[in-house]
Amino acid sequence: MKIKNIYLIISVFLLLCSIAIAVPVKITEPHTRFNPWLDECVYFFTFGQCFVDTAYCSMDYGASALEDTMIVLDRDEVCIYNREEYHKFLEAKKKGSDVSAKDFNSEDLEEKEAEIKKDIEFIISETEKIALLPDGYDPDEDVIKYDFSLPINEGGEWQTDYGDAGEYTITVTASDGDLSSTKEAKIIVNKKEEAPTIEGFSPTEDEVGIDENSNIGFVIVVEDKNKDKLDYIWKLDGDEVSKDDEYIYDADYNSAGEHTIEVIVTDGSTEVSREWDIEVENINREPSLEPIPSIWTEEKGKVVIEPKASDEDGDELVIGVEGGKFDRDESEFIWETDFDDAGEYVITVSVSDYVSEVSQKVNVVISNVNRPPVIIDIVKG
Repeated sequence: MKIKNIYLIISVFLLLCSIAIAVPVKITEPHTRFNPWLDECVYFFTFGQCFVDTAYCSMDYGASALEDTMIVLDRDEVCIYNREEYHKFLEAKKKGSDVSAKDFNSEDLEEKEAEIKKDIEFIISETEKIALLPDGYDPDEDVIKYDFSLPINEGGEWQTDYGDAGEYTITVTASDGDLSSTKEAKIIVNKKEEAPTIEGFSPTEDEVGIDENSNIGFVIVVEDKNKDKLDYIWKLDGDEVSKDDEYIYDADYNSAGEHTIEVIVTDGSTEVSREWDIEVENINREPSLEPIPSIWTEEKGKVVIEPKASDEDGDELVIGVEGGKFDRDESEFIWETDFDDAGEYVITVSVSDYVSEVSQKVNVVISNVNRPPVIIDIVKG
């Protein structure tokens, strides 16, 4: 009974020792690890792991454990990546076959290292969603937590939108809670071209009317999903008049009639436009009449009035004189006074464009002229 207990104690002791050997403390340096239960040695390095001939396996860790192993690995004689292939290799050696690890390798060490070191790049378009799924391992079989730099969220996803076009360098961090490593990936977001859209405008009517000598403002609200710079071109009757984002049309006294206002908005690739029809109502301006000074003359003299009138609209004018005994001679109004016309007169001079009329009063003074008496006849008394 005591002998059986001794055997049990020895067995437990050996088991604990084996576990201690097989499961070393956590370490991230390249190292070899021997598993006595599986009778195999595994070499862990920075970009993967491979199985190593037990003759080259060390119980130590770090650089000192790699001297013999690395010599063999550099010649690519021992490292076998596939566990099943590794055991085939061991069986062949036990049978005395002249075999090399190369005969059982499914991949080349340099190719594996190049694959790990290669640049990672993803190309998507705006509005697409991207999800990053890191693939890694921990030599100590610890749970790995992955973190991502912005704009990737904590779940490794990014829903892109218009305006996100560009190149982004993303850092992925793998952590076992104690130590961590990082790797970068480039995300190229290509622009998804969208035409600008009209969201609103003023006036809202297609046809608007204003009077001469007034103005009206035009505004258009345009959205571009790509966040492109927008250029505006305003045209009046086909002629470019402004490049601002809004336009004020000023109608003068020569603007009566029909006109068109057009705005073209472009993002450099595509464009949208809006057009309005404008009816400008004529506003009549009164004619003008230059001041006429007072006039003085004697009987048998001549009173001459020559009105000087104008009209800014260029309308046809009608000029008239009221009062006195004027006759018209082309542009002049003439009064040939007589000996019975002495006195003071208020003459009204007017001008009309058939719509509006202006007038002014002119004082005319005709002085009496004394005439000598006349002897008609002499008779005998």
